[in-house]
Amino acid sequence: MRGEHVYVDEKTGTCGGSDGLNWLLAYARPGDTIVMHTLDRIGRNLPEVLNLVH
Repeated sequence: MRGEHVYVDEKTGTCGGSDGLNWLLAYARPGDTIVMHTLDRIGRNLPEVLNLVH
């Protein structure tokens, strides 16, 4: 079991990307559990969130 990692974005998605999300996705492996404060933190709209989850 790997240790706990926390990734935070300092900017909104409209201000040029989500570095924290990109770091999280680069680190995550199959079987990992990802906890988000709210789903709107990972996408600006439903198709974007569904594409990411897929």
